[in-house]
Amino acid sequence: MQLVFDLDGTLIDSSTGILGTLRHTFGVMGFDLLPEEQMRKFIGPPLEPAFMEFLGVDRDTAVRAVQVYRAEYRVTGILGVEVYDGVPEMLDALAGAGHTLHVATSKPEVFACRIFDNIGLAKYFTHICGAGLDGTRAKKAEVLEELFRRGGVTRPDADTLADWRMIGDRIYDVEGAAAFGMKSVGVTWGFGPIEEFAGAEAAVQSPAALAALFAK
Repeated sequence: MQLVFDLDGTLIDSSTGILGTLRHTFGVMGFDLLPEEQMRKFIGPPLEPAFMEFLGVDRDTAVRAVQVYRAEYRVTGILGVEVYDGVPEMLDALAGAGHTLHVATSKPEVFACRIFDNIGLAKYFTHICGAGLDGTRAKKAEVLEELFRRGGVTRPDADTLADWRMIGDRIYDVEGAAAFGMKSVGVTWGFGPIEEFAGAEAAVQSPAALAALFAK
């Protein structure tokens, strides 16, 4: 099978770096800090619409906030990540079982590739696809479409993608896959509540359980 992984909240706990960078951004932009539970809602969705939705700012302000965020993140925030326990063993098992692994993340691709270089997991993935720094591929469905293009999938419909699965921790992963009729699997150790996986094929509670799901 072709297994497509989200990054933040699925393979890595990136909350330290993201939340620290958000606090810096809020300070520079003059936004009032939110309770941590609300700050954590920024982890997962594209940042520009997240600033607009969660803070009620206009698009120009959101664009400036993203610029401030990325300038800080590329220096300090990108280092604040930890690989979830059991993820390397899970990737070993899935690759060993003959599955082809990819990444589709709403994080800018240049940042995602740097993170994979730092954590030493790039070797498992055929394609690492993310958003563009210029605002392109902001939505998960757009990232997936680019991933399919790189993988030679010219007709990304349900029949063509029958052997593909999107694996992630947020509703954006489920909805992005559903845009193509592609099935998804939710992971409960990330940032999203289990209620977000109502449209997923399954939800798993550990990397070992995910490996077992695709060992059949």
